[in-house]
Amino acid sequence: MKAVFLGAVTEEEAAAWLAATPQTESSPLQQQQQQQQQQQQQCGASAFCCRSTKPVKPHELQQQQQQQQQQQQQQQKHEGLRQSCGLQQQQQQQQQHQQQQQQLLQQQLQQQQQQQQQQQERVLEFKKTIIQKKTNMERDFLQRQQIVEEALGSV
Repeated sequence: MKAVFLGAVTEEEAAAWLAATPQTESSPLQQQQQQQQQQQQQCGASAFCCRSTKPVKPHELQQQQQQQQQQQQQQQKHEGLRQSCGLQQQQQQQQQHQQQQQQLLQQQLQQQQQQQQQQQERVLEFKKTIIQKKTNMERDFLQRQQIVEEALGSV
């Protein structure tokens, strides 16, 4: 349903009428028309009037549209940069986490190597002790055997 109104309508009246009108899904063409109407309202022209209180020149409208497009592009660019910075921060955090994990693994490896070295040293000391005791026992046995032989030889 389309209505044509040839009188002047204030922005408040137009907004009230628009709010009272049931909203339906609009096609891209309708959305573009709505945007143009909103732009015209912002420039002083009413969307429901055949004549405006302030005429909008085509080149002014084109300039405004270009400015809006530039603003949207800048916003998209800024959003892209913000997301890019967020990705960089996330990557840096991941790298730091990986470095910390590597350092932790290196520390654990060093600890294991130290423990193994200490254990090998203890085993070596134990072997030396066993060999020394064996040598002492053999020497004691030989001394006793020699004493026994001397005692038997003197009899």
